[in-house]
Amino acid sequence: MKCPKCGTIATDNEKHCPSCGNLLISGSSSNNAKLPSGLMIGIIAMSVILIGILAFFVTFLIVKANSTTGETFPDSDVSDSTTVEHNSSEAETDEQKISIPNFVGMKSDDAYSVLSEQQLLYQTTYDFSDSVPEDYIISQTPPAGNSAQPDDIIILCISRGAVPRLTEPPTAPPEPPTIQVITEKSANSSDYILPYSDSRYLTKSDITWMDKATVELALNEIYARHGRIFKTKRIADYFNSKSWYHGTVDGSTLKSNDFNDYEKKNILLITNYMKEKGYR
Repeated sequence: MKCPKCGTIATDNEKHCPSCGNLLISGSSSNNAKLPSGLMIGIIAMSVILIGILAFFVTFLIVKANSTTGETFPDSDVSDSTTVEHNSSEAETDEQKISIPNFVGMKSDDAYSVLSEQQLLYQTTYDFSDSVPEDYIISQTPPAGNSAQPDDIIILCISRGAVPRLTEPPTAPPEPPTIQVITEKSANSSDYILPYSDSRYLTKSDITWMDKATVELALNEIYARHGRIFKTKRIADYFNSKSWYHGTVDGSTLKSNDFNDYEKKNILLITNYMKEKGYR
């Protein structure tokens, strides 16, 4: 073989060049030569690193593909938090509900106080009853124990007392005719919207024919009988035109005791009707 350094020809069995002493490697020896151990370890380490990088990119591509297609994976924490939030919403709804008290057999004024404390709206109806005294609650809708929200309306039926019954005329001789006294009210009953709102209980049918302006005047007519001075020009002009009206009392000085029971109940009836119609 030829020495790669000096070009001297040497035999195949010689390991060193006979001229320059250079180490000679034959063709067969080079084919069977082994790589150094350090180089082998480096190659293995580099292969492991390349495999790790390849695995990372494959995982990244799979996750990206799943997120692009909208695929989701189960997550118990998210599910639990959603459940807690839903239950919390239900709890808030339950807190807003109010248990309806039992008003049956209660005096109407006491019932109104309880309704006001509970912030419940209400409407009243009236009926005769032989078993429930006048001005006490006969029935209610919804019944006691049901749940209601602040905007729900409780309907109370109030007793007018026993059902009036016709009696046979007395057998005593007729009394002599009496002289009828003409009062200012009876002489000018047509000058009132509700002539008897201070002497009998009104029913809803007495006011359902009224529009907003008329029902406002009907309500203020009860106050006008007590001489209340009105600041609203339209209302003041209306009552100043009536012969029976004498405005001498400031509205702030009128108290509940200034009105009789008929007037109190009729004010409440008209006020509830106006609320129902959206007039106030």
